[in-house]
Amino acid sequence: MGKSLAGVLHPDGKIEVAGGKIPDHPVRVVVTILDEPTEAGEDLSGLGDYLDQLTDYEDRLARGEVRWT
Repeated sequence: MGKSLAGVLHPDGKIEVAGGKIPDHPVRVVVTILDEPTEAGEDLSGLGDYLDQLTDYEDRLARGEVRWT
């Protein structure tokens, strides 16, 4: 099962993760681009609700409670 982390994708391709443990080896990722750009030093706490909803959705999907038609 996947793990969701909030962060910032910089134009140079680097990803800055806010919290969470980053693997010590390369991993495949899916990146969701949110609607507004971030400013340097901006607080990313507003992503918490989105992250909680995404995690809940992934859990329900894994249990078979969500079906794609």
